[in-house]
Amino acid sequence: MRHNEPTSSHQDVSDLRLIIEAAPVAIVIVARSGKIVLVNTEAEQLFGRPRAEMLGADVEMLIPERFRGAHPNLRDLILASSSRRPMGAGRDLYGLRNNGSEVPIEIGLNPISISDEEYVLAAIIDVTARKAAEEHLRLVMEAAPNAMIAVDDNGRISLMNAQAERLFGYVRAELMGESVERLVPERLRASHTSLRASYLASPTTRAMGAGRELFGLRKDGSEFPIEIGLNPLSTPRGKFVLAAVIDITERKRAEELRLINAGIHQQNAQLEAANKELESFSYSISHDLRAPVRAIKGYADALDREFGATLDDEAKRLLSIVREESARLGFLIDELLKFSALGRKTLDKTLVDMTTLAREVAEEPRAAAAKSGRVLEMHIDVLPPILGDRTLLRQVWENLIGNAVKYSSKANPSIVRVTGWVEGAHAIYRVQDNGAGFNMKYYDKLFGVFARLHHTDEFPGTGVGLAIVQRILMHHNGRIWAQSTPEEGAVFSFALPALESV
Repeated sequence: MRHNEPTSSHQDVSDLRLIIEAAPVAIVIVARSGKIVLVNTEAEQLFGRPRAEMLGADVEMLIPERFRGAHPNLRDLILASSSRRPMGAGRDLYGLRNNGSEVPIEIGLNPISISDEEYVLAAIIDVTARKAAEEHLRLVMEAAPNAMIAVDDNGRISLMNAQAERLFGYVRAELMGESVERLVPERLRASHTSLRASYLASPTTRAMGAGRELFGLRKDGSEFPIEIGLNPLSTPRGKFVLAAVIDITERKRAEELRLINAGIHQQNAQLEAANKELESFSYSISHDLRAPVRAIKGYADALDREFGATLDDEAKRLLSIVREESARLGFLIDELLKFSALGRKTLDKTLVDMTTLAREVAEEPRAAAAKSGRVLEMHIDVLPPILGDRTLLRQVWENLIGNAVKYSSKANPSIVRVTGWVEGAHAIYRVQDNGAGFNMKYYDKLFGVFARLHHTDEFPGTGVGLAIVQRILMHHNGRIWAQSTPEEGAVFSFALPALESV
């Protein structure tokens, strides 16, 4: 045994030497003084030095000169802690070969005791190939035209490119090692976590655009629609998922604009003819119905007044129903008259500040929610102004915001978002909620008079509001449409001529 090897029984040293020689990685044992006391053949090959040159030398000889100044302190801390450090933990490390070249390494440290003397056993792996693969992946990602993000099997971000920085508004140092859910809107994070776990359990290449509608979250808190293509990767470091992310905001807007323009003239002609016929019918029938409704209510009041004291409880209940239903019928007739009158009304056009108008309308449901203790989040962006009839446009906002608040009443919190922008010759407005939604197969009934897609026991109403909204917008040369999924909320959008096109 050499004089600078750890002092122990001959059998102990022989066993230790056999063990480290059999190890598939480089092994270096260092005394508390920092002297190298034992190495294996793998270490000789890794550092390009014969073991006779390393034994008895300071371990710093295996470290690049630029790191040597700080290493003794780090070594003392490690020796003092006497705790195991797993492979790969800590910062990037480099070894120094005999020819002066540097090699990237990972080191696992284990304290050992031999004959009451403390040593540290360092297992060292050359990660040159891994680093080269990672650098190749990084270069490929940087050259990609889309945002690229690599996520490990724990959902942590390990790589991203400059496009991803620009898309999400982060410097990559802010996201490295962070959960990928940081880039997902908070309302979607719980479901995204389970979807990610499901994907990682059986990872396959998923083409761009596959799957459900997705949204990203920027650093400034804004959301935007995205498409994601997924590719599983196996690397020496482990399994990753490479995600290519595309902002499809402009595509969504183009699709909406296409919906606005596609067949608009034909639809308007059909609607105009149908509405004129309906207007004439509704005006006539509502006038004819007023007299019998008033008569029913009058006789019910007279019956109550003259014979109320003699009626039993069941008769009183039935009389109460007659009075309530006649009142409801009277209200429906008023709504029908209001609807039919819209076609004859001359527009009083002025410059309408749609932002102020929408926020004014939102105050009433916001105050009512606060009074009842309901959690209602109302977000109204700055909206483009237009030329229009302010009184009629107020009815549009009252109906759409009122419906969004009403149909999201069972959500906690209720969230209503109002956005708007100018697209070509149109100002487009959107009211979105997280409420009950509706089945799109009944879409053709949505804007009909007295058409309801929910029972009045769930959500009260007459079924005239959306028909009035459509009539007002048509009177302004505008259009309304909607998209929804049951229990996932609804989005009502409408378009009006923009100021520049008037």
